[in-house]
Amino acid sequence: MQINKTADLAILLFDRYAKARSEYMRAVFLDEERNVICKRILGHGDKETVNFYPSQAVAAALKAKASYAVLTHNHPSGIMAPSDLDIKLTKIMDREFRSAGVELYDHIIMMPYGGWFSFKDEGVMPKRVRLRKKGAK
Repeated sequence: MQINKTADLAILLFDRYAKARSEYMRAVFLDEERNVICKRILGHGDKETVNFYPSQAVAAALKAKASYAVLTHNHPSGIMAPSDLDIKLTKIMDREFRSAGVELYDHIIMMPYGGWFSFKDEGVMPKRVRLRKKGAK
């Protein structure tokens, strides 16, 4: 399956989150053409939090030979807005994935009723510094 928009990911993931009563953190790994390579559970928590190790997420991306990673987690509470911790985590994971040569394509928060919040669509993804090549103006 090729991912062209957030709705493609939401449809792919909805069944995984629809009846979850606790938080899960998952990743979807994509190739250069944004075809799904695989999906992985990164962590499982309680109703309000989920714990996982960023290094394991990066290792899973490298093992899958992914070009892109999409982080997803759910808010069983139904609160769509990302928490301050969600935003901080996205910045950390963007840095961690980039250091391994993998681009964080999006971070999506899934709701139990089928809605979602996309960091990419809402303009909340971390700003990336573009490095200029030596000699470029």
